[in-house]
Amino acid sequence: APGRTFDSLLWIAALTLYAAALWRLGAARIKELVPFVLVGALLNMILALMTFAAAGTEGLNFFGYDAHAAVFANRNHFGTLVFSTMLLAIHYLLKRGYLVFAVIYCVLALTALFATASRAAALLGVAVALLGGGMMFIGRRSLRLGGGIAIIVLTLAYLGLARQYGAETLALDQLRL
Repeated sequence: APGRTFDSLLWIAALTLYAAALWRLGAARIKELVPFVLVGALLNMILALMTFAAAGTEGLNFFGYDAHAAVFANRNHFGTLVFSTMLLAIHYLLKRGYLVFAVIYCVLALTALFATASRAAALLGVAVALLGGGMMFIGRRSLRLGGGIAIIVLTLAYLGLARQYGAETLALDQLRL
């Protein structure tokens, strides 16, 4: 379809211009953009949780545009934003010595992922959170704290999956699925 071809060409042109602009910035300047990316992801997570609290999983209508997760029409696309920025947030916050904020970011991200009902994104988010937990606590003496956080993450994962299946408990067959 000509319309889809034109849309695709515009998307490729925009991506090319964006990549060229980043290339010109240099590595040091690109690192300065990380906080803006993280704040954008954080604002989307907060908006997704507010949307979920107000409308459940039906989503809201913004100016004729159906938003099901934050400002995204597709829950999976929103989930990709959230779980892909989790490791970036953990790395960035740990480099600055903000362990507590890294943990808070992960818990908020997992809550947003489970609230939007994207199973794939929720499972990937749990995997990323566990990997991030390893990043946080490897080589530290706070292994008990790390174990406690791992238990909290697994509990959140269990409760999130149980909620997505609409059951109070999660049977083994549903967990396998």
